[in-house]
Amino acid sequence: VLLGGTRIIESYLKQILLNNVFLERLEIKDFNGVNQEWSNLDLCSGNSIRSLTIAGWHSSSLPFACDLFINLCSLLLYDCPLLDSISRDGLPLSLRSITIRKCPKLIASMEVLGLNKIYSLDDVNVCDDFVESFPKENLLPPTIDIIRLDCCPKLRLIDNRGLLHLKSLKALHITNCCCLEHFSGEDLPESLSTLYFYGCPLLQCHNVAHIPSVKIIELVC
Repeated sequence: VLLGGTRIIESYLKQILLNNVFLERLEIKDFNGVNQEWSNLDLCSGNSIRSLTIAGWHSSSLPFACDLFINLCSLLLYDCPLLDSISRDGLPLSLRSITIRKCPKLIASMEVLGLNKIYSLDDVNVCDDFVESFPKENLLPPTIDIIRLDCCPKLRLIDNRGLLHLKSLKALHITNCCCLEHFSGEDLPESLSTLYFYGCPLLQCHNVAHIPSVKIIELVC
């Protein structure tokens, strides 16, 4: 189900959740309005939802608590420039994949999401014009399997201190990060088996011979 436009109202979403008890995918797009709370919205009726997309949300907060989608597996946040918080009680512990693209305020304060407490999470995707290093120490849970960084033009540092405790990490994909100059294979999880770089013209890799698969693809003009 796709809801779009500023005229999204609480009662409309409530009816959708009540009338679609097996609804698994919900998309909310293009909201321009003042902050509000949909305090009467019973999200327990939406516990079948597995995938939630919020795009073009031009407000600093969401009007509902995402943690109430108790079976949510995938969360995509895209083009939400004012969004700086999601839920006071964090995200659902069922979450397996999170993608945050073009949400600069939220990415700058990712610690508030409490991702390091979500032990079902195994896939993290980040795209941001302002992030300079990633990830911070203790930002992510040890269950992370793959990290993808895409179109981060100011990214200069992959912080190995934020990777070392990720004992399940198998793959690191970094694409279109034009300012990334160095990557060191030292102090990485032993589980890491794949490094993939694409569109990082300044990149020089060091000490990566022990990693089974390393691919560096340069753009050809």
